[in-house]
Amino acid sequence: MVYSLSYTRPPFMGSTRSSNSGSRASLNGDEKQNSINESIKTSSSCSMCAGIPEPLSFDRIIKGGTCPPFRDEIQRVIGIYIAEGGSRELNLSGRERIALLHALENTTHPSAFKNVLTSVEWSLRCQAHPNFIRWTICNGNRPRVVFARGLGVSLIALGILVDILITLSSASRAWRVLPLLLYILGISTLIAAWKGMCVVLHGLHHRHLRPWELFQDAEDASVETKGAAERSMDSFDTYHSYETEPWIAKYEKRNVVRKIFDRQTWVEEPALRQIQDTIFLQAILAGIVGGAILTAIFVAVPKGNLI
Repeated sequence: MVYSLSYTRPPFMGSTRSSNSGSRASLNGDEKQNSINESIKTSSSCSMCAGIPEPLSFDRIIKGGTCPPFRDEIQRVIGIYIAEGGSRELNLSGRERIALLHALENTTHPSAFKNVLTSVEWSLRCQAHPNFIRWTICNGNRPRVVFARGLGVSLIALGILVDILITLSSASRAWRVLPLLLYILGISTLIAAWKGMCVVLHGLHHRHLRPWELFQDAEDASVETKGAAERSMDSFDTYHSYETEPWIAKYEKRNVVRKIFDRQTWVEEPALRQIQDTIFLQAILAGIVGGAILTAIFVAVPKGNLI
């Protein structure tokens, strides 16, 4: 890149050199160029240049300007968090991403991120954090939760079948209250499973071990946990994929029955147990209300006298 530079004599330079102007004007083209080259070599080793860092040197400025600080770190931030397909791509709109990339091309000052600060904070508060809490609430693995849902539906269907048989018979209406217990258990189990909880595990304040916890050896568990924690806390770490972890293939080989009745551990976090207690109580109350409604409907139906 060629720059058009104009030289202006500094005001502090005296007129002592003006006497040499006539002799310099008499120099031909080759002599002028040799004089310029000699002055450049001399100026590179002058005492006034001592202490000037390389990024701010005259040659660096002429070749394209200085390099802003933390440029390498900004490039890594762009590749991990901002670029499309990054390992930790932020949920930014196309307009925000383009504006941010344009700003980072011109400066590495933190103010370049000011326009996306609100969007990123909202995404963390209203999306990432609630999703993480929902994931931690689940005290059973997916096969156990699916089994709990099926159990809840089966209990509700069994209660309805029993009520239908009693209604079609000549038995007293008081007998139609018996399936209320099935309704309560079925509805509460179904609602808790819809939230990812198993009421049996919650009654014990237990949770299933995560798949990666099942295959940790007692000897190297602390080492693996420490290494995983260090990787997860590294903001510039590009290794955030678990598809190649050895525990995935081992866990997939386990049969469904073994997954449903997998190993358990105690829920240690008090705040998490409090949230699970609230969900369990809501599920019980919903089961009582739903069971009472279904029982009232069957009680109101006249006897069939068919059985």
